[in-house]
Amino acid sequence: MWIVFSLLSRFLWASCNTMDQVYSRRFKTEKTMAAMVLGCICEIPSAIAAFFLSDTLHQVDGLLVIWAGCAIITYLFALGPYFYALQKEPAYNITPFMELTPIFLILIAVVALQEKLTAFQMAGAAIIIACGFVFSWDFRQSRLKTGVIIPVAISCVAFALSQFSVRIASDHGDIWAVTFFLMTGNSLFGLAAFALLPKVRGSIIEAVRASRGSTALLGFCSSTCGFLGIAAITTAFVMAPSTGHVAALSGTQPFFAFILAFIMGRLLPKYYERLSMNAEMRVKLLLICLIGAGVYLLTL
Repeated sequence: MWIVFSLLSRFLWASCNTMDQVYSRRFKTEKTMAAMVLGCICEIPSAIAAFFLSDTLHQVDGLLVIWAGCAIITYLFALGPYFYALQKEPAYNITPFMELTPIFLILIAVVALQEKLTAFQMAGAAIIIACGFVFSWDFRQSRLKTGVIIPVAISCVAFALSQFSVRIASDHGDIWAVTFFLMTGNSLFGLAAFALLPKVRGSIIEAVRASRGSTALLGFCSSTCGFLGIAAITTAFVMAPSTGHVAALSGTQPFFAFILAFIMGRLLPKYYERLSMNAEMRVKLLLICLIGAGVYLLTL
């Protein structure tokens, strides 16, 4: 069952990527910070839901709070370069390069938890990293998208640290307790930033007003998918043989993002680029297959 929950988390986060592509471009000023803050505010309903779903919040373990706090800090740090990259490139170009995240997560687990990497797993990690770099190549201008690589790599390290913190936190509380602390921390950050940063507040109000509320709705939908994704991956961490097993299946997220981008390009061409099966797309499909092969090797 851990495979089902791990795959579900990747599908939900790929859905977040697809929605965030449109959502993050709705802001005219203070773009990155405004997208982060409104996204965090939209997590308030998820925090409330997690509170009522948890059975163990009346006896909270101190280590749960500490590790959840670490997860919150690293997650918020990761959002900055993530939204910056999405403002520069479509989600289907960003998501595959995010495959650096499971590599960093496995390396952290090896160092901190003494988990072992076999030769096959190391080969799988190398394939995923190589495909991530090739995926970031600009085929039209024949250049490497260096403006995207650096922020996405920073984001991947932070996301890996956040997922590792969630993995440890899951040893000290139930799934919904972990999720509650993550959503609550993000929500409080969003509310504080909204209250204390007038330029960010103005940008959010302008974006919501100009879109007649659809920007807030997108933020809520993305946050809900993120909330369910965190619950799913926390469940997978509890049930899986090791951190590496869950991390490896992150390689399926580019596939989900690509399929969603392909569908949305046809349903909502106003907001999403219509993808055609040209030479570049065929290369990307091949790379996704290679990433899948790398994921298989990581699970051996």
